[in-house]
Amino acid sequence: MKFNLFKQKPVILTLKNGLKVHLIHENSHQTYVELDVSLGSFNLSYQIDDEVFHIIPGAAHFLEHKMFSMPEGDAFKKFYELGVTSNALTTYRQTSYTLNGSTHILDATLYLLKMMDTPYFTDENVLSEQKIIREEIQMYDDEPETVIYQKMYRSLLWNHPMMHEITGTKDDVLKIDRSHLTRIYQDFYQHSNRQLLILGPIDIDMYIKVLMDYDVQEVTHKKVALLPVFEPKHVKSKVETIYVDHSMPVLSIGFKYQQKNSDEETLFRTETAMLFLARMMFGSNTLFTEKLISDGIINEAFEMQITMEDQTMVFVMDVSTDEPYKLKDLIFEHFFKEGIHDLNQEAFELLKRAYLGSYLMAVDDIENRLYLYGKYYMSHMSLEEAVSILSAFRLEDVLSLYHVFTDDMISVVYALPKSLK
Repeated sequence: MKFNLFKQKPVILTLKNGLKVHLIHENSHQTYVELDVSLGSFNLSYQIDDEVFHIIPGAAHFLEHKMFSMPEGDAFKKFYELGVTSNALTTYRQTSYTLNGSTHILDATLYLLKMMDTPYFTDENVLSEQKIIREEIQMYDDEPETVIYQKMYRSLLWNHPMMHEITGTKDDVLKIDRSHLTRIYQDFYQHSNRQLLILGPIDIDMYIKVLMDYDVQEVTHKKVALLPVFEPKHVKSKVETIYVDHSMPVLSIGFKYQQKNSDEETLFRTETAMLFLARMMFGSNTLFTEKLISDGIINEAFEMQITMEDQTMVFVMDVSTDEPYKLKDLIFEHFFKEGIHDLNQEAFELLKRAYLGSYLMAVDDIENRLYLYGKYYMSHMSLEEAVSILSAFRLEDVLSLYHVFTDDMISVVYALPKSLK
């Protein structure tokens, strides 16, 4: 399948300080800027030479917040004065700082680079940020959905950093101080560990000249080696019961799969196979789900969520039900026996066309396309390759994954109303 990512091929250059720059001319109304750093909440242990370091869970997210602190004030205010919208996001694998607007974009980009080169951490502003983030965490901790989600991940995982929230816990946040942030910044926010993406109706030659003129910083390069995570194939706990502020019980079922290879293409294939497997067996249009609804066991379709990081895949599906124990038995019976008949060529082709169409529609959004382009580039894969993999995806890929699952790779969490305690 032919897929045109951008109308013009990106111009890619590496500045003397090691920063990779991608300039993409697009006839869009606004210009989009994204600066990515290869540090996410997943990265908790690393090595420099013979010394091993550990990162407190939530520190990458905390650092993202503090990067907007400047000696002259809040960087958000400066971007606002320039007429540019600014934001930031921490995921499992990276931290991204974004800008978009139609005026003063070059000035805003230069200020973004200045911000990234100006770590301004004080005891006072770190303490202030602790309070803000702990309040943010408290809001989510009070939500039953978060409680169920956290319990499931701790049932599935033994060691994998995915068991930690991206924000960390309230106790984690209290451990993060100025010295910890400074060390993480110095080790991970090196220019060679960043990439700058700029897409819009830009004068590429002018941007190159300005960025080359800006490139005057003295640079030191540290070889940071991320340490691998050993995660057993079997789940930590097969069955757990918790009590939450819900009027109806919730059944949550999680699947864990350890992929042998960690290259991005293999991870993408595995993630896609799990999505197809789950949709073909338990999607809203399947006969199995329709019968559960018609029999009054559930009132709505299953909520589904997948996370694939490093070599570990976690897939979770949950639904409210008055009969959680009966539903669990029906799901297991269907998954390991009758459900194999749902994995047929006709159902696969229908889902593939729908999924490929929705994927291309998502990529049609310029800002999302730029994010995915950067995400895959940092992982040594291209967005075009992702589309090609989807186009060539086969039913056999789904069946191969299905046949590896055993019941010791599945966790069940019964979330019951506190009134039943």
